[in-house]
Amino acid sequence: MASLVERIQSNADLYQRYCCDLQQEHGVAMALEEALTSKQELTERCQSLQANVHRLTENAKKGFSDLHKAKHFSFKSATATLAGRKKDLIAKQTTEYHHAFEMEQQAKRELESASLDLRAVTDKETSLTQQVDQFRAIRQQQESLIHEIFSEPDSVEPLETHLRVELQNYVDQLSLANRDLQRFKDVDHNLVQAIRQMKKAREVISLTLDYTPFDLFGEPLMDDQQIAYIELCQRACWEVQRRLNNARQILPEIPYPESLDIVTNNPMIQLQLHRNYVDIAWKAKVQQGYQYLVSGEKTCGSALQWVRQYLRYTEGAVDRLKVVLGATQANLLQERKRIIDKTLNQTSSSPVATAQLDDILDGTPPPMYEAPDEPASIPASQPAIPIDIPMAVSHQDHLLLSASPSSSQHLRTASQSSSVMDTRPIHPPLVPDSPPRSDHNPFRQHYP
Repeated sequence: MASLVERIQSNADLYQRYCCDLQQEHGVAMALEEALTSKQELTERCQSLQANVHRLTENAKKGFSDLHKAKHFSFKSATATLAGRKKDLIAKQTTEYHHAFEMEQQAKRELESASLDLRAVTDKETSLTQQVDQFRAIRQQQESLIHEIFSEPDSVEPLETHLRVELQNYVDQLSLANRDLQRFKDVDHNLVQAIRQMKKAREVISLTLDYTPFDLFGEPLMDDQQIAYIELCQRACWEVQRRLNNARQILPEIPYPESLDIVTNNPMIQLQLHRNYVDIAWKAKVQQGYQYLVSGEKTCGSALQWVRQYLRYTEGAVDRLKVVLGATQANLLQERKRIIDKTLNQTSSSPVATAQLDDILDGTPPPMYEAPDEPASIPASQPAIPIDIPMAVSHQDHLLLSASPSSSQHLRTASQSSSVMDTRPIHPPLVPDSPPRSDHNPFRQHYP
């Protein structure tokens, strides 16, 4: 395998040709910037001149109309004739019209001159843009050549090796952070939808318990409307559990995933409802199901808070890693150019300056993304969703849910919430010491 020096020498001619071609890049870039500025100024000037030409054209038309009226019969012409001032009036109108016409023609000539200048600047901009594109392509070819030359690490150049490892580290961290960022957004969406549906289901349960049936021949044990409401809540609970299962599957690292369960041992879920047979304890079981939903909301709220804290941290880490990644790439490229130039005896062998990266870091440690810890033990199995339960709340269920009074505030997702755009922490959030507990938490017997 060829050494680094041999690879540099074998590609010396091509590298030097690229360097020679790129010597004019800065001058062309400055000329393009100047052309763009001139184009903007000329465009504004042409727009102003166009408006002025339009105004002067209207004035010339008015002057011609007044001259025509003065020469021919009109009230003003008749008045001037009777007063013996018709010739003076015609001479005055002729002078005003000629002046307006000359002003219009002068403005048109200025507009034409400015348009020619604008066309010339536009052509120049097009030519410079093409040159800049060519320089960009040459620079990409040069960077590809440099990358090919340094395809294998060389222990003789420790700084290049260090920057190579550092760059790869930032690339890996950024890839991991981007992956987790999407996971946090997906889990945030599922938890928000689950909380919304649990709030609605609790409101429907309240309607069920407070419902007073109207029957002239005696009050039945349970009304058909109450049965429909309870069946709706059962389907809503399974839909909520499906979303909670999705959250646990997407993000196994979420704290206490086994607490995201509202169907296991939930009496309301197992409640059988028939027109000819009604469980006399249905109210007690529905009330217990209500407490399951209350506990589930608190649990999901704590999980959502942790997810959003990690989401803000991950967004900040992605932004910081992108900045330091670009600076590290620039430093690595500069160091590799220095090594090539040193080998070809073109410049001194002084090491590359890393002031750019130091200025970006501003004395702070280099950014690092810490992914959430993997679960210490195998997570408990997720509650199975019965196959005969629809995977989403039906249209009729949505109508019933939307018909129920809603006193809860609108809960935004992470993409909608402005809180996600607050100051982003530089450290990941801590895992809570214990799952959320309440007086009605049906899962508390599973934890000390």
